[in-house]
Amino acid sequence: MLCQDCHTTIDSEEFGKELAPEARGLSYALLVETQVYATQYDKKEGYLLSTRGNPLGNVVRDGKKVTLHSATGLDFQIPLPKQLAKDNG
Repeated sequence: MLCQDCHTTIDSEEFGKELAPEARGLSYALLVETQVYATQYDKKEGYLLSTRGNPLGNVVRDGKKVTLHSATGLDFQIPLPKQLAKDNG
């Protein structure tokens, strides 16, 4: 997974370009390893996909926001670059 998957920077290949209207990628299914060995969270609208296309079982989209469930038990609301661009457009 690359940082740009969640956080666009001014050095990103996406910075300053028109954002695609379709979702970058969500999955409703987890990898078998995640199902067996990891904490499972409610998928809400879906699990975000990594750069390689693997569902991130601890990163869940819910409407206009994404929640990252950390290994320490904390939940972080992650701003979406696409939503920030729309809100500040």
